[in-house]
Amino acid sequence: MGLQVRTAEWTCQVCAAKQPEAVDPFVFPISDREYLRICDKCENKRIKYQVNTYEVLIMICRKVDN
Repeated sequence: MGLQVRTAEWTCQVCAAKQPEAVDPFVFPISDREYLRICDKCENKRIKYQVNTYEVLIMICRKVDN
């Protein structure tokens, strides 16, 4: 329990973009002990639109084509 396997890349948990391991993720709190790992683009949108909930951040960052 609690072990993490290191890979050459990680995935943003909001926009699903692949990021190299050398790029550190930003953390977005979703509860007292749980966090999402997000990329710099999602972090910039979170700051720009002053987002406080991950549901809104996901709607802003994920592109839906109809």
